[in-house]
Amino acid sequence: GLHAVERNYQVVEYIARQVFRPSPEELLPWLHPTEEEKLLAKNLIGETKNLVLFGVGSRGRHKIWPAEYYEELINRLVRDYGITPVFVGTGEEERLVSQITRRITGRYLNLVGKTDLRTLIAVIDGCSVIIGNDSAIIHLAAALDKPTLGIFGATNPRWFYPYNQKSTYIYKGYPCSPCGIKTRCRDFKCMKDISVEEVYSCWQKNFVRFLSS
Repeated sequence: GLHAVERNYQVVEYIARQVFRPSPEELLPWLHPTEEEKLLAKNLIGETKNLVLFGVGSRGRHKIWPAEYYEELINRLVRDYGITPVFVGTGEEERLVSQITRRITGRYLNLVGKTDLRTLIAVIDGCSVIIGNDSAIIHLAAALDKPTLGIFGATNPRWFYPYNQKSTYIYKGYPCSPCGIKTRCRDFKCMKDISVEEVYSCWQKNFVRFLSS
Protein backbone atom coordinates (compact mmCIF):
# COMPACT_ATOMS: atom_id res chain seq x y z
CA GLY A 1 0.00 0.00 0.00
CA LEU A 2 0.90 3.64 -0.30
CA HIS A 3 2.59 5.57 2.48
CA ALA A 4 0.26 7.88 4.42
CA VAL A 5 2.05 10.91 2.93
CA GLU A 6 1.30 9.67 -0.59
CA ARG A 7 -2.31 8.78 0.22
CA ASN A 8 -2.88 12.24 1.65
CA TYR A 9 -1.26 13.77 -1.40
CA GLN A 10 -3.72 11.94 -3.63
CA VAL A 11 -6.47 13.82 -1.82
CA VAL A 12 -4.68 17.07 -2.65
CA GLU A 13 -4.41 15.98 -6.29
CA TYR A 14 -8.14 15.27 -6.40
CA ILE A 15 -9.11 18.56 -4.79
CA ALA A 16 -6.72 20.55 -6.98
CA ARG A 17 -7.81 18.65 -10.11
CA GLN A 18 -4.16 18.36 -11.06
CA VAL A 19 -1.66 15.52 -11.14
CA PHE A 20 1.65 16.24 -9.43
CA ARG A 21 4.73 14.05 -9.59
CA PRO A 22 6.92 15.36 -6.78
CA SER A 23 9.94 13.63 -5.35
CA PRO A 24 9.74 12.30 -1.77
CA GLU A 25 11.73 15.33 -0.60
CA GLU A 26 9.10 17.65 -2.04
CA LEU A 27 6.39 15.82 -0.12
CA LEU A 28 8.13 16.23 3.22
CA PRO A 29 6.50 18.62 5.71
CA TRP A 30 9.79 20.46 6.19
CA LEU A 31 10.58 21.65 9.71
CA HIS A 32 12.98 24.53 10.26
CA PRO A 33 14.11 25.27 13.83
CA THR A 34 14.64 28.97 14.52
CA GLU A 35 18.03 30.30 15.63
CA GLU A 36 16.65 30.75 19.14
CA GLU A 37 15.48 27.12 19.23
CA LYS A 38 18.85 25.95 17.93
CA LEU A 39 20.56 27.88 20.73
CA LEU A 40 18.29 26.27 23.34
CA ALA A 41 19.11 22.85 21.89
CA LYS A 42 22.83 23.63 21.83
CA ASN A 43 22.68 24.48 25.53
CA LEU A 44 21.29 20.99 26.12
CA ILE A 45 23.51 18.94 23.80
CA GLY A 46 26.65 21.08 23.59
CA GLU A 47 29.22 20.57 20.84
CA THR A 48 29.30 16.77 21.15
CA LYS A 49 29.78 14.92 17.87
CA ASN A 50 28.10 11.69 16.81
CA LEU A 51 24.99 12.10 18.91
CA VAL A 52 22.53 9.29 18.27
CA LEU A 53 19.02 9.93 19.54
CA PHE A 54 16.97 6.98 20.76
CA GLY A 55 13.17 7.20 20.79
CA VAL A 56 12.57 4.29 23.14
CA GLY A 57 8.94 5.00 24.00
CA SER A 58 5.68 4.92 22.08
CA ARG A 59 1.95 4.67 22.56
CA GLY A 60 1.38 1.17 23.89
CA ARG A 61 3.75 -1.65 24.81
CA HIS A 62 3.06 -3.47 21.54
CA LYS A 63 5.02 -0.74 19.72
CA ILE A 64 8.03 -0.73 22.07
CA TRP A 65 11.23 -2.66 21.41
CA PRO A 66 12.36 -4.21 24.72
CA ALA A 67 14.45 -2.01 27.01
CA GLU A 68 17.12 -4.68 27.44
CA TYR A 69 17.56 -4.79 23.64
CA TYR A 70 18.10 -1.04 23.52
CA GLU A 71 20.58 -1.35 26.36
CA GLU A 72 22.63 -3.99 24.52
CA LEU A 73 22.48 -2.13 21.20
CA ILE A 74 23.56 1.16 22.74
CA ASN A 75 26.48 -0.39 24.59
CA ARG A 76 27.68 -1.98 21.34
CA LEU A 77 27.40 1.30 19.45
CA VAL A 78 29.23 3.17 22.21
CA ARG A 79 31.99 0.56 22.24
CA ASP A 80 32.37 0.14 18.49
CA TYR A 81 31.62 3.64 17.17
CA GLY A 82 32.03 6.02 20.09
CA ILE A 83 28.52 7.44 19.84
CA THR A 84 26.91 9.52 22.58
CA PRO A 85 23.32 8.36 23.20
CA VAL A 86 20.58 10.97 23.61
CA PHE A 87 17.19 10.24 25.18
CA VAL A 88 14.10 12.42 24.85
CA GLY A 89 10.45 12.07 25.68
CA THR A 90 7.76 13.03 28.13
CA GLY A 91 7.80 12.42 31.86
CA GLU A 92 5.82 9.24 31.23
CA GLU A 93 8.89 7.70 29.59
CA GLU A 94 11.26 8.56 32.42
CA ARG A 95 11.02 5.12 34.01
CA LEU A 96 11.70 3.34 30.72
CA VAL A 97 14.71 5.54 29.98
CA SER A 98 16.06 5.05 33.51
CA GLN A 99 15.76 1.29 33.05
CA ILE A 100 18.03 1.58 29.99
CA THR A 101 20.52 4.19 31.17
CA ARG A 102 21.41 2.52 34.46
CA ARG A 103 23.26 -0.17 32.53
CA ILE A 104 24.82 1.99 29.81
CA THR A 105 28.58 2.30 29.79
CA GLY A 106 29.92 5.77 29.05
CA ARG A 107 28.38 9.21 28.77
CA TYR A 108 24.81 9.84 27.69
CA LEU A 109 22.38 12.76 27.59
CA ASN A 110 19.01 12.30 29.27
CA LEU A 111 16.70 15.09 28.11
CA VAL A 112 13.42 13.39 29.06
CA GLY A 113 10.96 16.05 30.17
CA LYS A 114 13.40 18.88 29.41
CA THR A 115 12.16 20.03 26.01
CA ASP A 116 9.03 21.48 24.55
CA LEU A 117 8.06 20.43 21.04
CA ARG A 118 10.02 23.12 19.20
CA THR A 119 13.17 22.59 21.28
CA LEU A 120 12.80 18.84 20.76
CA ILE A 121 12.79 19.43 17.01
CA ALA A 122 16.02 21.42 17.31
CA VAL A 123 17.61 18.68 19.46
CA ILE A 124 16.70 16.04 16.87
CA ASP A 125 18.17 18.28 14.17
CA GLY A 126 21.45 18.38 16.12
CA CYS A 127 21.84 14.59 16.17
CA SER A 128 23.59 12.47 13.55
CA VAL A 129 21.17 9.51 13.49
CA ILE A 130 17.81 8.70 15.08
CA ILE A 131 16.78 5.18 16.10
CA GLY A 132 13.38 4.45 17.57
CA ASN A 133 10.01 2.79 17.73
CA ASP A 134 7.07 3.96 15.64
CA SER A 135 6.39 7.24 17.43
CA ALA A 136 6.40 10.98 16.85
CA ILE A 137 10.19 11.03 17.30
CA ILE A 138 11.04 9.16 14.10
CA HIS A 139 8.49 11.11 12.07
CA LEU A 140 9.82 14.46 13.29
CA ALA A 141 13.28 13.20 12.38
CA ALA A 142 12.13 12.24 8.89
CA ALA A 143 10.60 15.69 8.41
CA LEU A 144 14.00 17.15 9.33
CA ASP A 145 15.57 14.90 6.66
CA LYS A 146 17.61 13.09 9.32
CA PRO A 147 18.87 9.51 8.86
CA THR A 148 16.33 7.45 10.78
CA LEU A 149 15.92 3.77 11.64
CA GLY A 150 12.38 2.79 12.61
CA ILE A 151 11.60 -0.40 14.53
CA PHE A 152 8.08 -1.62 13.69
CA GLY A 153 5.84 -4.39 14.99
CA ALA A 154 2.16 -3.66 15.53
CA THR A 155 1.89 -0.96 12.89
CA ASN A 156 2.46 -1.19 9.15
CA PRO A 157 5.75 0.45 8.13
CA ARG A 158 4.70 0.48 4.49
CA TRP A 159 2.18 3.15 5.49
CA PHE A 160 4.16 4.85 8.25
CA TYR A 161 7.90 4.39 7.70
CA PRO A 162 10.11 7.46 8.29
CA TYR A 163 9.55 9.22 4.99
CA ASN A 164 12.85 10.32 3.53
CA GLN A 165 15.56 8.74 1.41
CA LYS A 166 18.09 8.48 4.24
CA SER A 167 15.89 6.26 6.36
CA THR A 168 14.82 2.64 6.64
CA TYR A 169 12.96 0.30 8.98
CA ILE A 170 12.98 -3.22 10.42
CA TYR A 171 9.76 -5.24 10.50
CA LYS A 172 9.01 -8.95 10.88
CA GLY A 173 5.70 -8.90 9.02
CA TYR A 174 4.05 -11.71 10.96
CA PRO A 175 0.53 -12.83 9.90
CA CYS A 176 -0.95 -11.18 13.00
CA SER A 177 0.74 -7.89 12.18
CA PRO A 178 -0.13 -5.09 11.79
CA CYS A 179 -2.69 -5.26 14.56
CA GLY A 180 -2.61 -1.53 15.29
CA ILE A 181 -3.51 -0.53 18.83
CA LYS A 182 -6.67 -2.66 19.09
CA THR A 183 -5.09 -5.87 20.30
CA ARG A 184 -5.18 -8.28 23.20
CA CYS A 185 -1.67 -9.51 22.47
CA ARG A 186 0.43 -10.14 25.56
CA ASP A 187 3.67 -11.54 24.16
CA PHE A 188 4.59 -8.75 21.69
CA LYS A 189 6.43 -11.31 19.59
CA CYS A 190 6.62 -8.98 16.59
CA MET A 191 8.90 -6.66 18.58
CA LYS A 192 10.73 -9.20 20.73
CA ASP A 193 11.78 -11.23 17.69
CA ILE A 194 13.65 -8.27 16.19
CA SER A 195 17.12 -9.07 17.49
CA VAL A 196 19.83 -6.67 18.55
CA GLU A 197 22.02 -8.20 15.86
CA GLU A 198 19.47 -7.30 13.16
CA VAL A 199 19.36 -3.67 14.25
CA TYR A 200 23.14 -3.51 14.65
CA SER A 201 23.65 -4.95 11.15
CA CYS A 202 21.17 -2.44 9.71
CA TRP A 203 23.12 0.32 11.46
CA GLN A 204 26.40 -0.87 9.97
CA LYS A 205 24.94 -1.08 6.47
CA ASN A 206 22.99 2.18 6.40
CA PHE A 207 24.02 4.62 9.11
CA VAL A 208 27.73 4.49 9.98
CA ARG A 209 28.42 6.82 7.05
CA PHE A 210 26.54 9.63 8.77
CA LEU A 211 29.00 9.77 11.69
CA SER A 212 31.86 12.25 11.85
CA SER A 213 35.34 10.76 11.60
